Amino acid sequence: MVPAAETNGMEILFLILLIVLIDALSFLTITGKRITGNSDYVRVLVTLHLLFSLITYYLLIKAIFHKGDFSDTSFLTLNLHLALFISAIWLQRIIIVILSNTGYILRRFSAGLAKTLNISGLVISALIFLVLAAGYINGRFNFKVERIGIQYDNLSPSLDGLRIVHISDLHLSSFHRKEKRLIEVVQIINDLNPDLILNTGDFVTIASHEMEPFTSILAELKSEHGKYAVTGNHDEGTYHPDYNESDRINNFNRILELIVSSGFLPVTDTAINISIHNSELTLIGNRTSGSIPNISYSNIDHLLADSVSTDFRILLSHDPNWWSGHINGKYSINLTLSGHTHGAQLGFRFGKSRWSPAKKYYAAWHGLYGAGDCWLYVNSGLGTIGIPVRIGMPPEITLITINKSGY
Repeated sequence: MVPAAETNGMEILFLILLIVLIDALSFLTITGKRITGNSDYVRVLVTLHLLFSLITYYLLIKAIFHKGDFSDTSFLTLNLHLALFISAIWLQRIIIVILSNTGYILRRFSAGLAKTLNISGLVISALIFLVLAAGYINGRFNFKVERIGIQYDNLSPSLDGLRIVHISDLHLSSFHRKEKRLIEVVQIINDLNPDLILNTGDFVTIASHEMEPFTSILAELKSEHGKYAVTGNHDEGTYHPDYNESDRINNFNRILELIVSSGFLPVTDTAINISIHNSELTLIGNRTSGSIPNISYSNIDHLLADSVSTDFRILLSHDPNWWSGHINGKYSINLTLSGHTHGAQLGFRFGKSRWSPAKKYYAAWHGLYGAGDCWLYVNSGLGTIGIPVRIGMPPEITLITINKSGY
């Protein structure tokens, strides 16, 4: 995203110079007939080039001269769309400039190679543009329900068949002027008739007021035994460039108030017991703070000391790395729910094969992990950050059903 006007002026200047340089080189590539020698095609390409340039410069100027707070939802949305345009247009221009001009230089040595490079640049650029366009128009709101069944040997019979809806990473500024999409999410969840709704955090991207327009919509979520939430690292106010420690504390407290207004009970940095069908279920909430790579967590021993021995333990931990490094095989926790990774908003799933750039940074990045009576599920989230697209990693609502083995 483009930084606010108050941030480092050198970064803004560098971005402007880079965009202008790429713009000039791609314009000269087109008008120099490096892409095509057909004058009619050149005129069409010049027209499209100018159109996309004007839109990008308009967004860039609006971002640079923004006078409001960095966390204004309209400003965050503007930055997302600027990031989209730079990814969808300027990346392609770099590819075309390099390949078309390389082909032009080599045309005297090999006309076939020159043509191949030129066509390759156009094809690759077109594919990137189309994939990003599809990820923006359809992918980011193409909500999918993942249905997961987990069996436990020692599960209390009265908890057999418990239906848990798990959601995460709403980043509610993603739904700015798209409230109907969030209402759609609520309807999908309510139609699943969950016994519990559990949210693993990142309600916002920068600051608490992003959440304020959406509390009444989230309050419409229904479940038989309640709605519970833990906060994520973005809910801490860490990413606001102008916040001091006092501001971050106030932001976090306001987030907790808005979570309650949304009908959720916050379980951040605490443990609570819930009675379900004559069984006791413990919810444990890990507080995830800081920014990547300096993420900090709650004290698990302290949290477990506050929870009595119950029939089933669920840990809500925004960052799955905590489970991988601190929980798995070390503590008696039956199910951990996490988000945080977004599945990088990019990946593919074909049968049992899955891949995403998130795999490089997270041992558990999406899906079900574990064995026996200790499992982790990582939800790929509902919102977007960085760039408003999802490619092969749709926004997710997870329905987890727990069963007793042999039933």
